[in-house]
Amino acid sequence: GCRIAPDRIRVTIFVSAAQAPDLVRDLRASRMAAAVFSRPSTHETIQIKGSDATVGALADGDLARVAAYAEALVRDLQALGYSESFGRALVDCDPADLVAVAFTAKAAFRQTPGPDAGAPLAR
Repeated sequence: GCRIAPDRIRVTIFVSAAQAPDLVRDLRASRMAAAVFSRPSTHETIQIKGSDATVGALADGDLARVAAYAEALVRDLQALGYSESFGRALVDCDPADLVAVAFTAKAAFRQTPGPDAGAPLAR
C-alpha cells in the first residue's frame, strides 16, 4: 500500500523489511526509488520515481491503509478468478516488519500495456 501527501508530491510506500532486506538496504544507500502501482483487473499501471528516499517508521493510520490495500487487492484478484487464499498469501506480512519508504515524486510514467506505455504522466 501507499500514502500520498495532500500536495500529491510526497509518496510513501510500505515495505516488509523482513521480506525485502536487500531492497531496504539499497534504498538507504542510494536513496533512489521507483514504485510501480498496478490494478490486476485492468492492467492499469503507473511508475513513480524519486531520488530522496528515506526509510522510517509508519505513521498513525498507515496500518489501516495497508489493510485496506490488501483487502482491495484480494477482491480485485478474486474478480479474475483467483482464490481468496491466494490473494491473502500474496499480501501476507507481519505488520511489525513494515517500514515506510517516503520519497518526492520527481517523475511518473504510464506503464499500462499499449502504445502509451512509458509516456510521462502530466502533472
